[in-house]
Amino acid sequence: RPLTPARLQSIMPRRLYIGNVHRRTRGRDLEDAFYDFGKIRDLQMKDGFAFLEYDYSEDAEEALREMDGYKLDGNRLSVEWAKVDRRGGRDRDRDYRDSRGGGKCYNCGKDGHWARECPNGDWR
Repeated sequence: RPLTPARLQSIMPRRLYIGNVHRRTRGRDLEDAFYDFGKIRDLQMKDGFAFLEYDYSEDAEEALREMDGYKLDGNRLSVEWAKVDRRGGRDRDRDYRDSRGGGKCYNCGKDGHWARECPNGDWR
């Protein structure tokens, strides 16, 4: 198959791992800190880290360059490319989430949907 711009964009990395996230940092705080680099497609908060995905790889690359070492809520963030499990091509965080029975909304705390789809409205 020829490598079209759309196909090339689909295989370029767009997902970042954000480590050393303070436990009081909310999803909205991370979104606000990373918003200037481009449209955020997905943000998943974990205990002490997060995964953030942009629509475009160029946006993710700029965010990685600019935000690694950025201080948020007293912690210096560690920003890296999210690792992909070579066996199945899935992100490790998806395996982690699947092993726990699905995702949890960090807006309302309930299972079954993500914050961007939360029926309770705007993120905290």
